[in-house]
Amino acid sequence: MDWLARKATSLGMSISPSALNQLTQWSQGNLLAAHQSLQRWQLQGITQIDNDLLQKDQQDWARFDVFALMDSISRSDLKQSMRIFARLQDEGEELILMLWAISKEVRLWKQLLLLSRQKSWSQAVSEFGIWRDRVDNLSRICRQLSLSQINHWLGKLFEIDQMIKGQRAGSPVVSLQWLIADIASLGKALPNLVV
Repeated sequence: MDWLARKATSLGMSISPSALNQLTQWSQGNLLAAHQSLQRWQLQGITQIDNDLLQKDQQDWARFDVFALMDSISRSDLKQSMRIFARLQDEGEELILMLWAISKEVRLWKQLLLLSRQKSWSQAVSEFGIWRDRVDNLSRICRQLSLSQINHWLGKLFEIDQMIKGQRAGSPVVSLQWLIADIASLGKALPNLVV
């Protein structure tokens, strides 16, 4: 519970003792899930976490969210990534939030790949504070991907951001769906998208 309270404070949020207790129970010791909820609320501009927020939110830990999408992409689980994306679309999740989560993950891959060229893998993951259960997936990704592939995806993510903002022609939904499939398959499943 103390760890979670410190995380909330570090994100500029305050959490009531009863809400902290409830969130801890909901997460059933899954600190990553609890931290992801804090990040999601922070993205929504929420700074006060209390029982009213928790009741309104009614976080279902099995529910798909952008973090589940990011995790499935990192596991290179193409089928699950497509399923989560479709579910998020059905639930009306904002494309910009999905784009943010995927961009954050791909940028992490790039940073780890570059750092692992200068330091040992264990030093690289330690510097980024990577959760132990993610280390193997990230190691596999960094072994299989080139810097040019990652930069290509970052460019595509930027283009989709421009589409969402109306600064570029194209369908951001179709483009993001294609890109998620391409990233989740580590660039092996799809031909280039022609829009």
